[in-house]
Amino acid sequence: MDELPMPRDRASALSSLLKEKGLVEVISEEEEVARLTERGRRALAEGLPEEKLLNLLRSRGGSAPVSEVSSVLGAETPAALGTAQKRGWVRITGATGKKFVEIVRTPREYELREVLEKIGETGELPLDKVGGLAGELRRRGLIEIERKKRLSVRLTELGLKVVSGEVEVIEEVSRLTRALIESGRWREVSLKEYDVTAMPRWSTQGSSTPTSAS
Repeated sequence: MDELPMPRDRASALSSLLKEKGLVEVISEEEEVARLTERGRRALAEGLPEEKLLNLLRSRGGSAPVSEVSSVLGAETPAALGTAQKRGWVRITGATGKKFVEIVRTPREYELREVLEKIGETGELPLDKVGGLAGELRRRGLIEIERKKRLSVRLTELGLKVVSGEVEVIEEVSRLTRALIESGRWREVSLKEYDVTAMPRWSTQGSSTPTSAS
């Protein structure tokens, strides 16, 4: 429904009407989508902790004392070092008293950033397109998963014939108006059928006044 060039409520009403006429079938599906959290939006704008670590090491010629890294990255230091080491980007060297963080290799592309950018561009991304990174992104608080209902509309065989012109569409009206009669369009329309045996709806307005015989 979101892809139709009209407001959602109008598209829904139109789809229901076309379904009643047998021209379309409405398919309801549930899907999970990923959205950025506040932390995810901040990481996208400022960089992930491991990206900040690489940038710091590059600015220091490829290595820096662990103490300096901790001072610059603060609370993000454990996440930065853990992720970068796990991916084989950095290593920690040196004796117990003086440890350094050194760059081992620099990735040309970073898949986590690519996914965050895709979600940021569209506002949300189907979970199946996030792939195997969804667990890590969610665990790190960068995305949240939302289940949403998706409606799609597909032409029936009759609908295809109408679109192709094989079946003529006749406009149905509830009553003949003066404009229809004067313009001659009454010849081109069909009057809506009514059930004349149906009981009318009783009005509950007003009250009855009892009378007595004199």
